[in-house]
Amino acid sequence: MNRIYYIDFGAASKRELNAARRQYMKNPMSLLEVNEKDAGRITARIVEFLKGYTAQSRTKGYVIGLSGGIDSAVSAALAVKAVGSENVYGMLLSSKYTAKSHEDDAFAVANKLGIKTNDPEHVKKHFDEAVELTMLMTGITKEHPNYKLLLGNNHARERMKILRGKAASLGYLVLGTTNLTEAWLGYATIAGDGYKGVDIEPIQRLPKTSERMYARFIEIPGGVITKAPTAGLWENQTDEGEIGMVYEDIDRVMAGFLLSISIGGILKANNKPTITKQTIEAIIARARANEFKAKPEPFALL
Repeated sequence: MNRIYYIDFGAASKRELNAARRQYMKNPMSLLEVNEKDAGRITARIVEFLKGYTAQSRTKGYVIGLSGGIDSAVSAALAVKAVGSENVYGMLLSSKYTAKSHEDDAFAVANKLGIKTNDPEHVKKHFDEAVELTMLMTGITKEHPNYKLLLGNNHARERMKILRGKAASLGYLVLGTTNLTEAWLGYATIAGDGYKGVDIEPIQRLPKTSERMYARFIEIPGGVITKAPTAGLWENQTDEGEIGMVYEDIDRVMAGFLLSISIGGILKANNKPTITKQTIEAIIARARANEFKAKPEPFALL
């Protein structure tokens, strides 16, 4: 049985890709599923990857931003399996938009994993001030047409400044939390929570839908798995609300797109009222518009 997260699209054979395409046309969700065997394989590979990178970089641990969401919970759990709880530090980077329930979930994850954390109140006291100062220095006011987007980007970058500072003080690396769905959509901030911000990405091959299934096998608290994903970038912000499509539908479309299946083929295979020609085109357009984020900076040849 093929899984989308196992396929190396740069090296996969035509035979492998054609088999995955046939599977998609019969049952798109089967490419996203995670069973017990898959979970064991995923864990073994990522743990080996994280162990190897600390040895290669001559560091001993990881700093991670704990949001109370599934991405940071899964990434932190894998880091603990790789380097031990004593070598993983979780930072709660709360702002005025952070609900107490998210802080409670972050603490629950940290306690379950046995990792040290900071006092979020100390961060909260200065965080919004720092973001507002950046907005002020760049002349961005609430009247700006892209105010929410720019505010969110500044939140992500301010958080990364704190994470990088803490990592430097401990001699650790900054652990990323971006999943495949976010990476494909470009749903991350340059020099913030994704590209060019973190040192290593453990779960970037896992679609969000697959990650939710996988999380149950590594005993992530159920409430963390099922809660609506949010980056807490502004009041009442949710990922799916901002993107305009639920993650399962995005992943169904993404899998078809990655396998070079036509829009008509994606429609036929999924046969869902929420997956239409318009929604497929919109989500693919978003992914294409953000492709530049994942590419290295261009440089002049001399």
